[in-house]
Amino acid sequence: MIKKSYAKINFSINIVEKMPNGYHNLDMIMTKINLFDKLYFSTTKNDEIILTCTNPFIPTDERNLVYKVAKLVKEKFNIKKGIRIHIAKTIPMQAGLGGGSSNAATTLEALDEMFMLNLSIEEKIDLVKNFGADIPFFFYDCACRVQGIGDIITPIESNLSDFHLILVKPQKGVSTKLAYENIDLKTCDHPNIDKLVNALKDNDYNYVCDNIGNSLQDSAIVIRPVIKDIQDELMSLGVDTTLVCGSGSTIFALTKDDNVVKNIKAAHFNKKNFVFITSVR
Repeated sequence: MIKKSYAKINFSINIVEKMPNGYHNLDMIMTKINLFDKLYFSTTKNDEIILTCTNPFIPTDERNLVYKVAKLVKEKFNIKKGIRIHIAKTIPMQAGLGGGSSNAATTLEALDEMFMLNLSIEEKIDLVKNFGADIPFFFYDCACRVQGIGDIITPIESNLSDFHLILVKPQKGVSTKLAYENIDLKTCDHPNIDKLVNALKDNDYNYVCDNIGNSLQDSAIVIRPVIKDIQDELMSLGVDTTLVCGSGSTIFALTKDDNVVKNIKAAHFNKKNFVFITSVR
């Protein structure tokens, strides 16, 4: 079995508060994009989990979310067959694009099919919500408002897709853990998520551009100052808006102008950064 595991961007992230248990109360708008890894699944005769990956820097043991999900499924549903999983990576690491979370959700969906578990979306979310706040979103195929610790999900009806999405990731990533540790909830951006929901429902591109925001952006820039340099250069090339995606270090930019895309493709920063021109799904 082969599954595509799509990346995501956050049109907005508002970190409402840090809760006593250490988790953060979140309010976000997320959507999948046309950048994906491929995951290959098969069974083995031995009672084992074999995980491999094309990226040698990604662990293939119990530190990996894919391995954790496979182990959980085997134990919870008493599966004696072995599971072999291979990850062909395209989504960069420490990018804020949700590659690991997407891989985890894709793994649960694949194992649900392979072993005919017939899990509902709610059951899938309940199984993996403690593994990461982004994972539950990946069980949906539309833009969503994601709240709480990632477990409260409201789909958004929107057909807004007639724009180019430019991704630029510096060579060095940003640790999600470090980005959250460095955030100052009193001074960081707190975007109005309600306004952005309405903009998406109305398919109002300009209003979307005016209302995106990310509570983690300032923290990411402190860790990787080059993020601000890239944002400034993208704006000088004519994009309509830029934002740090997730905890960074990827920056996304939006434009409807084909000439702006051509200029970005020719820009000198392409030589030292991951640059990808794509679209939302």
